[in-house]
Amino acid sequence: QTPKRRHQFILAYAFPLCIVIVYTLIRHASFGFEKDAGHWVMKPFYKDHTSYGAVLAMVIPPVLALATWRRFSAFVRTVLFGVLGILVTGMIFSYTRAAWVSLAAVAALFGVMKLGIRLRTLISAAVLVLGFLWVAQDALFIQLQRNEQDSSDDLAEHVESISNVSSDASNLERLNRWNAAIALFQERPLSGWGPGTYQFVYAPFQRSSDRTIISTNNADAGNAHSEYLGPLAEQGILGMFFAVGLLGFCLHLGFRVQIQLRDREQRNLAMGVFLGLMTYFVHGVLNNYLDTDKASALFWGFFALLMVWNLTGDADTEEQPAAVT
Repeated sequence: QTPKRRHQFILAYAFPLCIVIVYTLIRHASFGFEKDAGHWVMKPFYKDHTSYGAVLAMVIPPVLALATWRRFSAFVRTVLFGVLGILVTGMIFSYTRAAWVSLAAVAALFGVMKLGIRLRTLISAAVLVLGFLWVAQDALFIQLQRNEQDSSDDLAEHVESISNVSSDASNLERLNRWNAAIALFQERPLSGWGPGTYQFVYAPFQRSSDRTIISTNNADAGNAHSEYLGPLAEQGILGMFFAVGLLGFCLHLGFRVQIQLRDREQRNLAMGVFLGLMTYFVHGVLNNYLDTDKASALFWGFFALLMVWNLTGDADTEEQPAAVT
């Protein structure tokens, strides 16, 4: 609950992460920064580029907030901007499209909050958009199938490949996993198949028309690629409600602490932590990593920080000297 401990928690993760990024970039450089090499050069610290990218996306917003703190000395702020530069560079060369999308989404959310739009209005608009997407899903899918740009070493082409559901194996396999998760849910809608069981039971539920060149029948190839459909398959309808409930609670806390906090720098840090947490909820549409320690430590740690701000407000804000580190 000590305010100083809050930013120290973030920095205690960010500084070692920078060492991992430098290690990763050096290894990646030896392969000419090729996309394929970028999938594994962060080992043994992260299992693949997607979990690595998800963590980078979570850390960038709060570090950006800390870099603007006036109570820090000019030297400390310079160091923090250097850390931010390393994080952004690592993000770019992670080739993790879902992480890029999550940062773009929270940038839009930040703009919405700065415009003073209320949470209730935002949720209503989101429901309308989701309703439209559901009604127009067939037309949208046909439109997306016209995109034949595969993932590439070229960053612009790699971004363009995000919506390719006609030939990109990674995107098509994700659709295969989602359809299998829905089929598992339809088989056991109330109880689900049990926590952590998806990878062991989904193989028979793959449709032949959905299978890709990277599909497998072995229980060694990951999960449902979704923090929402995974619980739906494994814990039934209550699992999905819990995942969506966490998202709603996070939004509630994020908007609430922005109203509660009067200290500008604590409010900015709370915004950074909230947006960092939201990157994971966005990323969670496409991937899931809460079963890994490096992602879950940040996820639940950020939730704890928001809860402390919600419960204490500015009551425990300390006056700190300009050269605080």
